[in-house]
Amino acid sequence: MDRAFRRLVHRLHAAELEHLRRVVAEQQAEIERLQQETEHLQREASWADDRAQMFQDALHAMSADTDTSICLTPEGALVALAPA
Repeated sequence: MDRAFRRLVHRLHAAELEHLRRVVAEQQAEIERLQQETEHLQREASWADDRAQMFQDALHAMSADTDTSICLTPEGALVALAPA
């Protein structure tokens, strides 16, 4: 009985170890996918920041050239304000 019990425990430990190895492999794959997605989103955010800065610089240059204030409303419309 004792020997049979030890073999059963050994099989259970082996099955548990195999299960944990599968879980770790799945989690590693998910981590790699999320890292790639994060890198992609960071590149997109950087691109958007660069475009926003370029647009802001262009607005400032146009304002200086025309002696008006050119603003962007929260809705995204451009508004030119004459000096007071």
